[in-house]
Amino acid sequence: MRNWLFLLVLAAAVAQSPPPQPPADRGLVLRFNVDLVQVDVVVTDSEDRRVPDLKAEDFEVRQDGNAQKITHFSYSASSISAQDGSTSPAQPGRGLLTRSEVRRTFVLMLDDAAIDFGDFRHTQEALLRFVDEDMQNGDIAAVVRTSGGAGAAQVFNFDRSALRRTIDRMVWRPPFSENQLIPPLRSALTAAIRAMADFPGRKSIILISPGIAPRLGAFSSPPSSWFEEREIADLANRSSVTIETIDVRGLPTLMESAATASGSPVSIRGLSSDRSIFNPNYSTQSMARYIASQDVLNFLAVMTAGRFSHNNNDIYAQVKAAADDAEGYYLLGWYPGADAFTQKPHQMVDYHHIQVRVRSRKGLTVRTRDGFFAQPDSQSLARKSPAEQMGDALFSPFRTGDIDVRLTASLVYDAASGAYIDSLLHILPHGLTFRDVADRADCKALDLDVLTTAMQLDPSGQSQGTFEGQRPAIQLCGKILQSVLAEGFVVTVRDRILVPGAYQMRVAVRNLLPGDRPAGKRPEKLVPRGPAPEHIPIGSANQVIEVPDLKKVEFTLSGITLWGAGGSGKRPPPGTNYRRLIPGDPAVRQFRAGETVNYALGVLRDPKKPAEGVEIQIKVAHEGKDIFASDPRTLQTGETLEGWYKLDGTLEPGQYLLGVQAKNPSAKTAPIEQWIDFEIVK
Repeated sequence: MRNWLFLLVLAAAVAQSPPPQPPADRGLVLRFNVDLVQVDVVVTDSEDRRVPDLKAEDFEVRQDGNAQKITHFSYSASSISAQDGSTSPAQPGRGLLTRSEVRRTFVLMLDDAAIDFGDFRHTQEALLRFVDEDMQNGDIAAVVRTSGGAGAAQVFNFDRSALRRTIDRMVWRPPFSENQLIPPLRSALTAAIRAMADFPGRKSIILISPGIAPRLGAFSSPPSSWFEEREIADLANRSSVTIETIDVRGLPTLMESAATASGSPVSIRGLSSDRSIFNPNYSTQSMARYIASQDVLNFLAVMTAGRFSHNNNDIYAQVKAAADDAEGYYLLGWYPGADAFTQKPHQMVDYHHIQVRVRSRKGLTVRTRDGFFAQPDSQSLARKSPAEQMGDALFSPFRTGDIDVRLTASLVYDAASGAYIDSLLHILPHGLTFRDVADRADCKALDLDVLTTAMQLDPSGQSQGTFEGQRPAIQLCGKILQSVLAEGFVVTVRDRILVPGAYQMRVAVRNLLPGDRPAGKRPEKLVPRGPAPEHIPIGSANQVIEVPDLKKVEFTLSGITLWGAGGSGKRPPPGTNYRRLIPGDPAVRQFRAGETVNYALGVLRDPKKPAEGVEIQIKVAHEGKDIFASDPRTLQTGETLEGWYKLDGTLEPGQYLLGVQAKNPSAKTAPIEQWIDFEIVK
């Protein structure tokens, strides 16, 4: 697979507004060094209220069972509430937050690769209510979906209205089957933690998940051997991040059945009996599997001083409680000992367990970090070059909001060359930096660095290939300039895929600075002239796409293309191309009620296999329900199906799906489906 870097020069003028940025210094509250270990400790009473009046002598700290002398002690309340008591809801359109104004920082992470529509919809409603009722001045939040997606705006923001739009635009997609996709939860958590590391204070990831199936290799072994999960927890602890987990499936039916006639609760790897279930619809094996699917969520929460919320149908209340958990904590520090960070030759890094309790009062609950690996914190806080920042944006689950980039990726197959992913990048003008053109008052120019890669969603999470670039000189003036200024422009990119599998197509876009060079074959060695800036405007997007092995499957479908009146379903030519938006552009996928949606797709099959007809049915869905289903029709291999669907004039604005169901009528294999989202606007 080859990953392409493309550089554009185009013209347009727009006022640039600075994006929200993390504070310049890291503001760490936790430390794991040879001279000091310092952790946060939450103490609550029997009614789950914070206990803020304890002293150092009230605590007992043990490291690997050995008592420690507390040398550093303080209590930290939320910054703004501690200063002025402000708890008013966040106001849209406020200016940028300073470091002293940051109150809470959290990521709302939805593990949605295998979530049911009902759970997805309930979560969406809960998050909208949380943003409306509980976001406060000084809060910074991001919304992340582990499945990615073209419509998933994943950006840290303090503007409540912007966060609400992000959540409201989330679109449910049918769950990936077990043999289609391994949910990229590990990589999403790791990237989210690293993205939060530079924010001040204690941060939270609120992970909402339908459980982690124990079929995933590392998750099926006892917790004591979960080294990867301990690494994630250790990274969270060193970044002052707490992982709060919520099982979105809520309360299961609890009753005894013939399968559990003994009356004994199912016990999986030492889990407490309150996590056991009795359900007449479950076999003993299914019950064990259900309980085991909660293990990772519980493990991550316990390791990072968070809480695992389960058996509760009120998702909103659980999200609110998880966000409020950052409100008040003690900082306890001690000298870890001369040998705590001494690495023994030819052995794995030691892991030190931490135990904290309050010895002066009874009835209090204490939560803190489980422990730390015997590796001191890195002292390197060097600023990153633009090329390094581009790499961070490209491989991050967040969709940065500095430059608005919207991605539409689809699969194409060439009989001679194999599989490709064609990407349409709709780049809006906001956030771009423009320059004047000599002797042309009606023209503007812009240097852009556009980087793409197709990341395999396997446990290794590695992308393959090299980076290459080209730089077409494009200059726009007059009416074309005004068109780009108002609507943006489209870049088409083609990436060759050599290995079948599930991919996340990723793209990052930035302005090229004066004297800067684009990322190339070895972007880590490209250093800009002059000092590296603390932050450069970058836009990014990602989308999950499946590339099947045509030698192993009977057939598959090409990507679906949607366009409106005046648009075209014609595939872009290979390579990188720039163009202005056209009416009904397939890169936008926005329609009004009563308009006609045109669609096109094709059937792909290994050319060495005999051609057979495939039965195709078109569906349109909204809120998890089909609102249209066409009559089936037969399509031959290599043939392109083009059609249209007229939207009902009474349809409400919102997110919709157009799907294709395909099956071989002469075979007993299950049909395959493919979906693409579009929006109805006013």
